[in-house]
Amino acid sequence: MGRKKIFLKSRIGEEDNRFQDKNGYWKIRVIDEKTGEINWLYEHRFIWEKHNGSIPKGCVIKFIDGDRNNLNIENLRLGGVVRVGHTEKIEKEMEEWKYEVGRLTEENNQLKAQLNNLLDSIGSK
Repeated sequence: MGRKKIFLKSRIGEEDNRFQDKNGYWKIRVIDEKTGEINWLYEHRFIWEKHNGSIPKGCVIKFIDGDRNNLNIENLRLGGVVRVGHTEKIEKEMEEWKYEVGRLTEENNQLKAQLNNLLDSIGSK
């Protein structure tokens, strides 16, 4: 399957290059204003960084609905490193961390309630 090239008009009237690679990801041509160097970037990563800043090392940008054509920022989320054969392990670890955060939050709330009860009892004496 060949690359699909789409030419879009930019705000300043120049043509920007954009194409979909063999894996279905959109790439855009970006010119570095300082060096004039031309780079091809994944559009979903470009959009994420435009809204949220740089992507932390070891992280990837995932499509929430799985549709690589849906480049809406609300459809993009930061995810962990995906290495072939390790995806399930990473997702399991993320679920375990979510559970642990929930458990610690509940424990924290219980301790706050106990502290407030203790302070109330001291204040009423």
